[in-house]
Amino acid sequence: MHTTTEGKVQIAVQKETTSPVTVRLINAERKEIFIRPIGKRQQAVQLRPDVSDLPDGVYQIAISNGIKTTTQELTLATKHPTTALRRIAVR
Repeated sequence: MHTTTEGKVQIAVQKETTSPVTVRLINAERKEIFIRPIGKRQQAVQLRPDVSDLPDGVYQIAISNGIKTTTQELTLATKHPTTALRRIAVR
């Protein structure tokens, strides 16, 4: 999992073809923001949920096959522009 410059998170899932898997993006209030089922015949999937409009905070990426769930933490933080500490005047 990594972020892109377009404000998306890239999630790569590789799995066995014996069972379906569900990928979820969950916010701090446990609300599911993104849900994507992956069929049992699919072996490798790349997902790019758009997180650019989500508020700053801590989220969970949960990948589950119905029996076992793997989670990873995702922290969104907006970078605020910095102001110059010195001024340069040209005459």
